[in-house]
Amino acid sequence: MRLQSGQSTCGQTCAANALRALGKSVTEDQVANRLRRLALDGDPANNFGTTDTQIRRLLESYRVPVRQMEAHEAALGVAALRGELTTGRVVCLAVDNNAHWVLAFGVTGSGFQVADSADSEIVVTYTEGQLAARWGASGNPKSYYGLVAGRGVR
Repeated sequence: MRLQSGQSTCGQTCAANALRALGKSVTEDQVANRLRRLALDGDPANNFGTTDTQIRRLLESYRVPVRQMEAHEAALGVAALRGELTTGRVVCLAVDNNAHWVLAFGVTGSGFQVADSADSEIVVTYTEGQLAARWGASGNPKSYYGLVAGRGVR
């Protein structure tokens, strides 16, 4: 797991961390270069960060199956996330009101292991409540959104 290299590179770093967690040997520079190539291939450039569509296309370009998950209640989102992680998948989560991407990659008792590329500790353990508070995007209803990646994703 790595820290992000710039202020708006959390999405590409999350994708790179997801690929590494799934056994792919990649650097953030390789991922950034591929992301630029994909942008030239019809995905609009975004100077404010990486979109979910870009992350999805990036992961799929490494032959990693991806699908979105979304819940409108914290308990449902947390339960779905726990289910995905216990099957060996990883989930890129849109947190901080959809302004930042982190990677959920493990379950610990009643909590979750999260790689946050903007946090100097990089790997953080959150309780269900802590994660739900950070993950839920404002709105009515709240949205708990992520991209599930790994084997068996349909």
